[in-house]
Amino acid sequence: MVEVLDKISKLKSVCAQETELLELKSELATPLLEDVQYIPMLAEWFCELSNIGVELREIATRQKNEYLFIILLLYSPMTLAGEKLVNGLRNILAEMFGYKSPSGISNLLAGDMVFQYKCDKELRADVDRIYVEIIRRLQERKIISQDYIL
Repeated sequence: MVEVLDKISKLKSVCAQETELLELKSELATPLLEDVQYIPMLAEWFCELSNIGVELREIATRQKNEYLFIILLLYSPMTLAGEKLVNGLRNILAEMFGYKSPSGISNLLAGDMVFQYKCDKELRADVDRIYVEIIRRLQERKIISQDYIL
């Protein structure tokens, strides 16, 4: 009978841990932005902050990856953890990048963006600098909470 009680005790512990993990996942996976109306404004800011004098459809793949990484941080953080992209976001980004098909966005996502971010110091510095400024502007316009801390 001791084995049964031990098993039940372990099961209770696993259930408690599972609940904690689900709550943590929910907290970490919650995007800062959900309203896609801000995406064109974010694209303008990105181009301005990157000193790009052209539209997104004309920028290099590296800069598209930087912009995409920032959009994922804001709208679909779970994608960076290997989950699917938030519905509708792929089509919007494909149109902004001038792709004929949303599969162009999927191709950009095929590489491990987090690995690139970790390994490429220049990319990381650019993304960090631009992301911090975008967050500041979003807070300034009261689109996101002033309490949000990077």
